[in-house]
Amino acid sequence: MTITLKQLIRACPFKDDIKNGLLGKLETLSDDEKIRLSVACWQSLGQLFKNELDRRRLNLLEEMEKTGKTPTGGEMAEAEARLYLEFAQKLEAAKTEEQIEEVKKQLKEHLPQN
Repeated sequence: MTITLKQLIRACPFKDDIKNGLLGKLETLSDDEKIRLSVACWQSLGQLFKNELDRRRLNLLEEMEKTGKTPTGGEMAEAEARLYLEFAQKLEAAKTEEQIEEVKKQLKEHLPQN
């Protein structure tokens, strides 16, 4: 099952009036406009994902510093995996491992390059 443009729009961090406007116009958009909107949605979600992952990593490092625990790659990888799952759930695409992997792939492709 492919993630639909409706799912993308609903999951994006847009204001509700913008989401509703886009959803209302969806049927009248050309294929090219739908592709551009899809890319814009994935880029927005990619930025949101990066921001949240950075925040969680920082919190994890701060917690480890407080407790004197040495950071390992395992904690960071686990935090990232949990976040991918949360985004898949937000996109209503966490029903199968294949769907979760599709979300992960799309997010990785659309992460901002710093």
